Amino acid sequence: MGGCVETAPNLPQLVPVQDSKRPAGPAIVLSHGAWRTSISELLRPRLSCTAYR
Repeated sequence: MGGCVETAPNLPQLVPVQDSKRPAGPAIVLSHGAWRTSISELLRPRLSCTAYR
């Protein structure tokens, strides 16, 4: 996919996230809990759709 994001570690309660290929573009701001949940979901193994064929 080639998706790259960057975060700013200097905010104690928030995690700003932006597309590293568009540094002037918009950012989303997440709580640390929401960031952890997002990363956990992205890294969670998924069953392939072909397993049901």
